[in-house]
Amino acid sequence: MKAHKLKDILNYILKEDDFIISDLLEAGNYNANEVIDYLKKGGKISSVSSQRECEICGKLAGSINYYTDGNWVWPEWITHYILDHRIKLPDGFIDHVKKDNLDQNLIQLIVNQDIEIELC
Repeated sequence: MKAHKLKDILNYILKEDDFIISDLLEAGNYNANEVIDYLKKGGKISSVSSQRECEICGKLAGSINYYTDGNWVWPEWITHYILDHRIKLPDGFIDHVKKDNLDQNLIQLIVNQDIEIELC
C-alpha cells in the first residue's frame, strides 16, 4: 500500500538547527484566532513528554506532540509562535485552513495508524 503523504509545517518554518527562520517572525499572513481554532481540530498523532523552549522569548512554547488534519502535520508548540510572534505560515497551509475542509475519517485512520504516512 502506498503511504499517505503529509506536509510537515516544520519544513517551512525551521532552519537546519531547529530554530525558527527569523524572516518569518512578525510576518503573520492570517487571522490568528482562525488558525488556532483550526489547529485544535487536528488529530494527535504522537505524544511526547518533552517541551520546546522558545528561542526568541525564553518561555515554554509548548509540548512536542504532533497533530494532523490529514494533509498537514504540526507540533503543538506552534501555537506559541502564532500567538506571541506572529510567525508567517506557508501560504498553502493558510489556504487550506480557510477552506476548513477537514476529513475526520482520514484523520482517524492516521491517528489509529490504520494507514502508513510519509512526511514531506
